[in-house]
Amino acid sequence: VCHYAVMNNAARDALLVGSASCLCYFLIYFTRTPIMMLPSSITAETFWEFGNTKVSFQQALSLTFQVGFALGKFPAIYVISSKFFFANKLKVLLALNIGAAGFVGVPYAIGRQPAFAVGGLLLSAVVASAVYGGFATYLEGRRSTEAIFAAMNFSFIFAGSASRGTASAVLEAGVSPELMPAVIAGAVVPGICGLLVMLDRSPKPAAADVSARGKRSPMSAEERSAFVRSYGPGIVLVILAYTLITAIRQYRDMFSRNLMTAANGGVTPVSAFFFFVDLPGAVVAMLACGLMVRVKDNSTALLWMLGVMATSFTGLILSTVAFQNGLINGELWQSIVGMSIFSAYVFPAGPFYDRLVGAAGVSGTCSFLIFISDLCGYSGTLGLLFYSIFEGSSASGAVYLDQFVAAVYVLGGITVASILCCFWYFASVFNGKSVADKGELAAVYNKL
Repeated sequence: VCHYAVMNNAARDALLVGSASCLCYFLIYFTRTPIMMLPSSITAETFWEFGNTKVSFQQALSLTFQVGFALGKFPAIYVISSKFFFANKLKVLLALNIGAAGFVGVPYAIGRQPAFAVGGLLLSAVVASAVYGGFATYLEGRRSTEAIFAAMNFSFIFAGSASRGTASAVLEAGVSPELMPAVIAGAVVPGICGLLVMLDRSPKPAAADVSARGKRSPMSAEERSAFVRSYGPGIVLVILAYTLITAIRQYRDMFSRNLMTAANGGVTPVSAFFFFVDLPGAVVAMLACGLMVRVKDNSTALLWMLGVMATSFTGLILSTVAFQNGLINGELWQSIVGMSIFSAYVFPAGPFYDRLVGAAGVSGTCSFLIFISDLCGYSGTLGLLFYSIFEGSSASGAVYLDQFVAAVYVLGGITVASILCCFWYFASVFNGKSVADKGELAAVYNKL
């Protein structure tokens, strides 16, 4: 396989870009997730109290993470799609990743108080918020884009559970909770920097890529606005689905220890379970996304992606019914949950918007659509977290489990409905039944 990749230019380029992006983003998760795995004896303490409502340290960390990433999307939309970023990609991404890693660990290691951890995490999240969209500018516009995104999503899906398992193992090895995030972040930063250099030096899209997927370039505010107006209903529907998918995914990540302990009958799973629980989900998401490379027509690929998303979330709801009725145990349920969430999440995380830009037939970048989706996703997660705080009488695992199950039923049902409506919209658009066709959008661009 490697010999064939070297002999074939397209496969070789995909291998180089995919390897660098996957390994780099895998390591990036080790700067973000470990702070969420602090011992329950610390995170259950009250961080903030107003009226009859108490916010635990764990809840404060989760809220801060979401707020920081949401706030960071506003400048990221403009910066990452700008000419400045396209001319200085490596410098910007190095600064963002080093800054994010430092903020997440150093303040807590020095101050050793929850307030320092929360403040550092806020700064880290704001800075890190632009990173994924920055990576997308290296991956978009290639015939192999879905394959690279599939591999990259495999890396960060598995990285979520791997970094949580690593954090648990580091704590078990005797490293103090206050030092643990900084120790892990410090260990991976050199690798992140080296891989960023490798990614920046990797080959650009070839002429055949440009012919198949369109030229990728910076976009002005007017061009971004024209694109969104042309496909407004479909973009709103897919963003609504992505918002709810992200909320469920992030809630599960933020309270993974509490949630999985409750699902396991009150017994905390071993660190190896946290490490490998999302590996099946990573594999399924990678295969589902990677197979889209075989679909050459961009508009057809959009419909296939929406079909997989709807099927996945239907499976999420059905597996939760099975768990509640005792047909499957908590550990198997959480593995199925991971497969269902991530096989739906992987497409709006980049490949869907890449294909939409290609189907539109204009020069541009999909990064701004990724940022808008992420902004909505983190906003939706904040809403779910606030519900968790004000609705739950305590920060116990049983409460988190009940709230997660309720979210699966309510938000999952809305997600499936929005995806099906989105499918109908884009099927109409690309069958010539809508005014938002490629010719009109191209005319708008020519005027700009």
